[in-house]
Amino acid sequence: MVNSLYAASYFLSLFPENMKPETTEERQGYLHPYDFTGNEEQTRLKVLIRDFDMSGLEEKTNILERMKKQTLKEFPDLKIDLVVNDTYRNMNSILNKHPEIVRLAEEAMKEAGVTPVKQPVRGGTDGSQLTFMGLPTPNIFAGEENAHSRLEWIPAESMVKSVQTILNISKLSAEERLWK
Repeated sequence: MVNSLYAASYFLSLFPENMKPETTEERQGYLHPYDFTGNEEQTRLKVLIRDFDMSGLEEKTNILERMKKQTLKEFPDLKIDLVVNDTYRNMNSILNKHPEIVRLAEEAMKEAGVTPVKQPVRGGTDGSQLTFMGLPTPNIFAGEENAHSRLEWIPAESMVKSVQTILNISKLSAEERLWK
């Protein structure tokens, strides 16, 4: 018998320290285990692979492959299925072809009294999915603090500003007839 929990724990121990979200910042990519379920028979581990370019995504996929091989050396009777699904890609390559979309979002923010700040987002977004489906969608602020933590919160004023921004985007889009 091979206890899948021990094998999964071993696999987790192989994650490079310098590629964890908590040890990286700004434009550094990372590997992020975010879901772990199982028993002695079968364990499932889900990992986010994030990077700002395709070569970085490929590099991190190769690291996971090497981790799999190392785990199989330690647990030779184990079966590991490594499945990589493309979920979030860097939408900047497409948004750069549609500067009017980003300009419109910035203008809408300014009209709402918000100063636009451009910075890379270190994670997946719905905007990425929409952009790669053909609807260029830059990220705009939602006003949250401590995002994706148990202590996430949002000031009421920020909620009002984000709603004003969305309404301004709708108004400006209609005026400029961006979507025909």
